[in-house]
Amino acid sequence: MCRITFQVDSSKRYQSIIGWGATVTDSAGINIQKLSEGAKKQLIRAFFSEDGIEYDVLRVPIGGTDDSLRVYTLHDEPGDASLSGFALAEEDYLYKMPVLRYAREALPADRPLRLLASAWTAPPWMKSNKNFTGTGVLQPDYYQAWADYHLKFLDAYEEEGFHFWGVTTGNEPLNGFLGGMIHFNSMGWTPFAMSTWVGQHLGPTLRGPDGQASQHADVKILTLDDQRTLMPVWTGLVVMDKEAAKYIDGFAIHWYGNSLSPVFSLDVSHLLSPDKFIFNSEASNGFLSWDRHVILGSWERAEAYTSDILDDLNHWVTGWMEWSLVLDMQGGPTWSGNYVDASILVNAEEDEFVKQPSYYAMGHFTKFLPPGSVCVRVNKDQSGGVRNVAFLRPDNGTVVVLYNPSEDAKVVNVHDVSKGYLAVKLAPRSINTLLYW
Repeated sequence: MCRITFQVDSSKRYQSIIGWGATVTDSAGINIQKLSEGAKKQLIRAFFSEDGIEYDVLRVPIGGTDDSLRVYTLHDEPGDASLSGFALAEEDYLYKMPVLRYAREALPADRPLRLLASAWTAPPWMKSNKNFTGTGVLQPDYYQAWADYHLKFLDAYEEEGFHFWGVTTGNEPLNGFLGGMIHFNSMGWTPFAMSTWVGQHLGPTLRGPDGQASQHADVKILTLDDQRTLMPVWTGLVVMDKEAAKYIDGFAIHWYGNSLSPVFSLDVSHLLSPDKFIFNSEASNGFLSWDRHVILGSWERAEAYTSDILDDLNHWVTGWMEWSLVLDMQGGPTWSGNYVDASILVNAEEDEFVKQPSYYAMGHFTKFLPPGSVCVRVNKDQSGGVRNVAFLRPDNGTVVVLYNPSEDAKVVNVHDVSKGYLAVKLAPRSINTLLYW
């Protein structure tokens, strides 16, 4: 049996955790609302309470997504650049806001719920192709209207008691150039168009010219919201614009193209923009067209989440979110046919929900690494293939996550420079979290 020693040195510190969570899609709300009150309460507690895995970030779509029953925006009437007809959709009131309220009630009192807004597309009448999907970009004449649209969304949710922590500059801007390859809500952005829109429209609209800020001046602006393959070039080109750079707080990434992108691209992005945090805003299993979309009990998919989270945390990422909070047993509903897996699946006919192995994989991080936890150095002479990361928590506890991907058991000695030694045996293909003071 292989013996391995990791040395934890909490004097060497890196990025801090922002939070963990998933997206409140219409599909998530639909599935949750199909459950009885008792089952619904248990599902919410499983995600957000101290008895569960303590998610504390929810991504809220601005309008519809692929995980909706229909295609829509919040102002589908053509030609009204003043946005006088802007209004939240019934889906906001029926599916999204109820989940936000449930989550807020279930979270521990000292753990606030952070909300992150993302739009998939502008209304078709603002776009070059006049369509919800396909190859199309926002027409420059509507740059200010699109910024105002975001402000109106934030205002409308504020009136309902929800203040947002952040907003992204739009979901997966590359999709708007992929034409027939993408069959759901999308809108393209070049980095140059994005820098213009953020620097001259969205940023000033939220934070105000000459100090005249809106009530959302504290809202973080995250750009990219797309695959890591676009880093550091796409993000670097955006923040080369000084006006855009002064408004952008961070980069949001997705995991779907990670096999095509070396993880050190995150290091390069951090090196080029050390004042911008990196946050993983979307991931899901079963997204490949040739893959089974839902696999009950898949440990391999739990390992895929674990491996990616460890990669990210060891390369400056501050949090990690999966795609839809819950889905049904087929991975929907979805108007676009984009069925995928989720950490919790709802079987409405039996009034039950299923926790997938990926739920427990997420919990190894989300439950033990609260906001403010700081990544610290782990020195190793030989890892033996064991993946690892270490954090110092706000309560001065130390967390070490160890993942043994091999078919053989491993014995690991953890030497904390300031706290002593600990030995642990890792079962084959196991995820292990250590917490000590």
